[in-house]
Amino acid sequence: MSVISTIFKLFLMLNVSCLVLSAGAQSASAQTAQVQTQAELQTRIAAHKPATHRFVKDKPLVGWVLKSSRFEDIPQAIREHLGDVDKTKYTQDYLEENQGTIIALQMDDDKPDFYIIKKVAFDADYSEVEVAAALGRNPALIDWMKTEPELAKILKTGPDAIVGARKSVQVEMLKLSALGYALERPVTIQSPWGEQSKPAGEEAYLAPDRASGQYYLINQGDKGHPLSYVPVR
Repeated sequence: MSVISTIFKLFLMLNVSCLVLSAGAQSASAQTAQVQTQAELQTRIAAHKPATHRFVKDKPLVGWVLKSSRFEDIPQAIREHLGDVDKTKYTQDYLEENQGTIIALQMDDDKPDFYIIKKVAFDADYSEVEVAAALGRNPALIDWMKTEPELAKILKTGPDAIVGARKSVQVEMLKLSALGYALERPVTIQSPWGEQSKPAGEEAYLAPDRASGQYYLINQGDKGHPLSYVPVR
């Protein structure tokens, strides 16, 4: 066999291998690029039988009371950060269905992580605490609110628009990676209140929504646990 023939065959083999690897990567990427439905999550849970992990909120939170069904009535500084961390898009219908609940104002390091707590979950799982005590446990939130004129004013006047609340119930969660999702890839799921996403390279957890029987997503915090949760010992 000539040297030229050998080089040509090696070149062909290399090209075929690259095509196979590329096809596999595209297949895996397509698997998590599409929104993962609740049916797909249930199928994976049944197939993988993942271990459950129990967590509880590590501290009380501060909440903005939803007294209106209009997004415009939510302070802009809060409104523009709603669902930032997990890319949740809240609808007008969802806002109307959950009047009387709160928008949880928590921080992911120095970044706002604001989300609407479902009214049924708020009524069943949360108890009110003194807002001053809740603010005292959330110094990063206070620092951030002071940079926003509308919210800085609220800190001084202390209106009834903000409250302190504690979630005392334990929550059993599943690691998303335990369902076969690769850590290095982003994943988007369909939750009871809209699409939620985890970024590439990080773990995320699925928690059950008791009202709907579906799962929602909680991204990983800086200690590897679900954001704002600690494990139950």
